[in-house]
Amino acid sequence: MQWDHATFALGEAVLHGDAHMENLLVTTAGRCAFIDLESVCVGPPEWDLTLSALYYECGWFSKHEYAMFADSYGYDVRCSPAWPVLRQIRMLRMTLWLAQSADNDTPRRQQLRHRLDSLRDGSAPAGWTGF
Repeated sequence: MQWDHATFALGEAVLHGDAHMENLLVTTAGRCAFIDLESVCVGPPEWDLTLSALYYECGWFSKHEYAMFADSYGYDVRCSPAWPVLRQIRMLRMTLWLAQSADNDTPRRQQLRHRLDSLRDGSAPAGWTGF
């Protein structure tokens, strides 16, 4: 029910829904285009911005890279009143995504266990690795 009480400063826009670097293609001419569009929807832009902020928290983006991203966009989602709920939802989704492929892969299964434990004890996303 936290979502019902979240406030979003950026209004509504068309969202990718899963905006991250692996879903961005750059042509030889330098044009950028998103792929993997099955989650496109209308909603608060903070939703798409949350993944980049979490990637920074996980150590997958450097402080400099995240600062450039937030400066370029003109908004740091971590300042949003909705950040805590967006962060929790995204971390759960990232964990569920990993769970889909952890069955026969020992490193993924170990990372899944770590993510579940860290979500429970509040230390997430410390120690999360990317796949």
